[in-house]
Amino acid sequence: MSEMHFATVWEKISDAQPDATALICSNIKRSWKEYEDRAARVAGYLDQQGLGPDSKIGIYVHNCNEYLETQFGIMKMRGVGINVNYRYHEEELIYLLDNADCEAIVYQACYASRIESIRDELPKVKTFIRIDDETEGSIAGDIEFEQLIKQTEPMPRIERSLDDIYMLYTGGTTGMPKGVMYPMGQMTAALTLGWGMLGGLEEIPATPEALAATSAAATASGNQIISLATCPLMHGTGMWIGSMIPHLMGGAVITIPELGLNPDLMWQEVARNKASFVVIVGDAFAKPLLNELNRAKDEGPEHDISSVKAMMSSGVMWSAEVKEGLLEHNDMMLIDAMGSTEGSMGTSVASRGNISKTAKFEMGESVKVFNEDDKEVAPGSGEMGLIGTPGNIPIAYYKDPKKSAETTREIGGVH
Repeated sequence: MSEMHFATVWEKISDAQPDATALICSNIKRSWKEYEDRAARVAGYLDQQGLGPDSKIGIYVHNCNEYLETQFGIMKMRGVGINVNYRYHEEELIYLLDNADCEAIVYQACYASRIESIRDELPKVKTFIRIDDETEGSIAGDIEFEQLIKQTEPMPRIERSLDDIYMLYTGGTTGMPKGVMYPMGQMTAALTLGWGMLGGLEEIPATPEALAATSAAATASGNQIISLATCPLMHGTGMWIGSMIPHLMGGAVITIPELGLNPDLMWQEVARNKASFVVIVGDAFAKPLLNELNRAKDEGPEHDISSVKAMMSSGVMWSAEVKEGLLEHNDMMLIDAMGSTEGSMGTSVASRGNISKTAKFEMGESVKVFNEDDKEVAPGSGEMGLIGTPGNIPIAYYKDPKKSAETTREIGGVH
């Protein structure tokens, strides 16, 4: 049986379109062949350090090519990448890295002193990998990422399990950060939805080989998706929608290493790379981006965003007025998703002449609302309830059976 596993799918895509662009960050582009090779070297190094299936590796890094190469490499050796919020300070970092049982940390050089200050509190960590920036920070005994790439042989490809774990830590908005665990096979298959949503296919490819063939055909015909992940990869919106979905379509992912929201730079990157898909987080991103388009139109020169076919947001309200303003600048599809780290609940799709009201969503198939007695709430009854979403749902929270039982439940035989 073919493995619907991120690493296996991406290996097949790299074989099918080796010269196609996979990663873009500033002036550095990586082909799919380079992407796969560098990820294999990351996997090889981690294997040499004694890490293996289910080993946890913290990724404490800004948006960049190396972030995605690291994650791919971790998946290759059946490890578990742990997203680390780079805005966390010492106590928060200790909690997260210890709670996740991290055995390795890939870190941005500018955070070297912070890592050094808590090193003694992380006895499980066997190795530190540094991604250099202009700060020249480092900690004793670490290895620099490019040095690792040069001196490590690629790890041979291996068989993987659909039951391997993919985990994303919540940001702590609902209590302490929690590791949300998904089966790798289930998660991979779920995110191939991009072929229906963005690729316009009624029948979504169901094997790595079929995904690779479909990707290569789209790329050869000039329809490769070029995604700009404007939001942090350390969060689900940037990683799942901005990166993993496009990569499952054989697309290229653009990242911007600069912290903070720079609308002028973002639109420049769209024009420079002919981005066809832009991923944002609600009005917090959309309003500044719209303001910049309006300013450029009034003052000149205008931003060329004609390549953008779709924009997608998740996690924060995206108002109808802002959607309407964006559509005045370009005729594109605006996809507004309602969801959380624990699952998707609904979407709203807007286009010129078809804009739904703010925060109005079409509920996902089989999504229901239940009261505290697990009885379904009738639409329009005015009764408050909890949203229940089946399908691509997590197994549990990592090391938190009590919270897992409260969140992931079975109602009427449906989990």
